[in-house]
Amino acid sequence: MGISGRPPFRLTTLGGLALAGDAGPLAGAAAQRRSLALLALLALGRNKGVSRDKLVAYLWPESGEERAHHALAQLLYGLRRDLGKADVAAGTTDLRLNRDVISVDLDDFETALAGQDFERAVAAYGGPLLDGFHLGGAPEFERLVDGERADLAKRMGAALEALAEVASGRSDHVAAVGWWRRLTVLDPLSSRAALGLMRALEAAGDRGGALQHAREHGRIVRAELDAAPDALITAFVAELRRTPMPPPRPPEPAVASIAVLPFVNLGPDPDTEYVSDGITEELINALARVAGLRVAARMSAFAFKGSTADVRDVAARLNVGTVLEGSVRKAGSQVRIAAQLINAADGYHLWSETYDRELDDVFAVQDELARAIAATLARTLVPGPRPSLVKQATSSMPAYLLYLRGRHYLAKRTEESLRKAIELFELAIESDPAYAVAYAGLANAYILLGFDEYRGLPPEVAMPRGKAAAQRALELDTTLGEAHAALGWVSLFYEWDWGSAERELLRAVAAQPNLAAGHHWYALYLMAMGRADESIAEMQRALALDPLFPIVSTNLGRAYAFARRFDEAVAHYRLALEMEPGFLPAQFELARVLALQGAFKEARALCRAAREGASDSVRPLVAMAWVEARAGAAAARTLLAELEERATREYVPHYYVAGAYAALGDRERAIQHLVRACDERSGYAVFLKVEMFHDLQDDPRFVELLKRVGLV
Repeated sequence: MGISGRPPFRLTTLGGLALAGDAGPLAGAAAQRRSLALLALLALGRNKGVSRDKLVAYLWPESGEERAHHALAQLLYGLRRDLGKADVAAGTTDLRLNRDVISVDLDDFETALAGQDFERAVAAYGGPLLDGFHLGGAPEFERLVDGERADLAKRMGAALEALAEVASGRSDHVAAVGWWRRLTVLDPLSSRAALGLMRALEAAGDRGGALQHAREHGRIVRAELDAAPDALITAFVAELRRTPMPPPRPPEPAVASIAVLPFVNLGPDPDTEYVSDGITEELINALARVAGLRVAARMSAFAFKGSTADVRDVAARLNVGTVLEGSVRKAGSQVRIAAQLINAADGYHLWSETYDRELDDVFAVQDELARAIAATLARTLVPGPRPSLVKQATSSMPAYLLYLRGRHYLAKRTEESLRKAIELFELAIESDPAYAVAYAGLANAYILLGFDEYRGLPPEVAMPRGKAAAQRALELDTTLGEAHAALGWVSLFYEWDWGSAERELLRAVAAQPNLAAGHHWYALYLMAMGRADESIAEMQRALALDPLFPIVSTNLGRAYAFARRFDEAVAHYRLALEMEPGFLPAQFELARVLALQGAFKEARALCRAAREGASDSVRPLVAMAWVEARAGAAAARTLLAELEERATREYVPHYYVAGAYAALGDRERAIQHLVRACDERSGYAVFLKVEMFHDLQDDPRFVELLKRVGLV
């Protein structure tokens, strides 16, 4: 075992085949195809092992027995040498993979299935077994893998269907759509999956989406099987077309849903507001662990901070059945927490309590409070024992208070606040080096600071630091969805490692299904991969959890734009601007789509408003250049010249400057700026395949860039 108690090496078999250590993929003998094939065979042997005779028959079918056994011994020797003299296999006649040295994603998948933990199983399934891996001259090996691959895919499909049925059973139709949609991607020819998705879409109020999928499924079946769609699908389509559309009505919130509004700071020191904010966030996270309870995400709940809005209006906007509000008074080492749970339907109190404790008891108070709320709502929740919801993540109160302050600054999402958050998380870790959630917070601060929106640090500095912090968080606590999400972000936007990105983001979703960021970031991955329908469905899931966080609505608009559904994109950009009228990312994206639609007057007005509201930002200028380029106006050249000059003294997103040059027909400069964007590891480079670079798609240099990023 490694220092962290985990095996030092990891074998990935689902979605590819690779062996990696803490420092990344291994080289030498461990990277040779037959070495990897040997490890895959041992992993597929599970705990029974595989005889040496079978191994040589699979790997060297045309070699003599003595020569083949010698080759096997050489492979094992080379692996042992490259893995620091660790034995990768145990046994004499029958060899078994040494799982104290090498862990396997296949084990995670099958263990989760055996325990009927289907969400964790789905998160562990990174793709088809040994996807893209072939071993020439080894037909029996290929046949074995084909059989195992089909069996694992079938078991994955059964897990997805079970999750979809459970979601439908609790009337969570958005979640059901997501699970059925993933099943249709896994098995696009399955009429059962197609019908399940169509029924879920209809139940979710998206009859158009159900009919659209019927058409898409029919096209695939005719193209692949030269057959007509299943009769049940045809009958359901006919039923949808003859049944009148129900009148639109606002969605009725599930009773088992809650928003935790920011607790009011009543202490004598206004600078301790981070304590009340932190306790609010801890309660949101605790309640999100309750099976069957949907919890509004932090960013949406905090949109009501300082608001005097009626609780019923708040509940309607967040689509929840109950609202928790309260206050915190901290005076020295004493803390008073008062809370009340309100039924949104009638405004009556369901429960209330006041706690007077020592600050050192704050974890126990939070757990007691969360459990009391869960008990109050117990009739509508998934039955079962109520485990502890708040665990004491640190025994150091100074570390805890530093962590809360770090979260406070992390939520502000500015370059300055992210730097402050990093400083505070590092102080918390210094106070308690085993504080897992502080490492997770540090990871998030670093990866955001290195992204294009903030660029407070170059990505080559920020992203490895964020990755290291996330890995340390998971060494201390493997259940932290936030840390898995951070690793997925780094894999997606910096390392361009698509398999790792999907695995980590799915693990984040499985670990914390109510974590809006997990669904949001996974949707960005799907968007980059060109999986338009899936990205829209996953972003809708994030929006359901975090309906008032404008970046989620903006990115749902981007998902629609990349799918060329521009009217729906515009609607979601406008929704984001209703939430926050000066929200720059929504202004930027709306201006670009309006220009594509020829609405240049409104696009120009939007750019002017953005520039007035954010005079220090370069993004309104980039949007203006893009709009004028689309309009064919000479002003585009002047704006681009200004951007070129500003790029000599500040960060300019070359990725979007390239789009303006492409719209002008200046391919040379467009390609130059895209190359610079890739050189600088621009986060937006992952969207090259789906972005609006229509004017460059036939240029061989653009195709080379797609290959460089790994998108073709």
